[in-house]
Amino acid sequence: MIKGFVYKPRKVVWLTPEQESGIKSFLQGKVYGWCQQEGDKWFVLASLVGETDDNWTNTALIDLYNHHLKVTGDVERAINEAAKDAGALLMNLLYEDNREFEYRETINGRGKKAEYKWLK
Repeated sequence: MIKGFVYKPRKVVWLTPEQESGIKSFLQGKVYGWCQQEGDKWFVLASLVGETDDNWTNTALIDLYNHHLKVTGDVERAINEAAKDAGALLMNLLYEDNREFEYRETINGRGKKAEYKWLK
């Protein structure tokens, strides 16, 4: 759950239930790993599946990228749109999680960024 945050989950409508479940399971593993290694440090989607771990090949996330690449025909747009969908699925996952997370939104040169912190 995200403490003190009212959220209406965003559905990625083109995903099959199996794809959505696979992506959420993959992200949940990443979140659990972060919480075990980093404790209550703030994290963003890129902390889990970007930066030094940005190769989505052979992960459930590749479905997001492949879909947007097919739709847009543009690699950069596909990456950006896939990241937006992954971010929505991450927020849905944390909102449904039994553990408590804190949420804050920051703004940088590229726009708004959702940040989370596990509340031990």
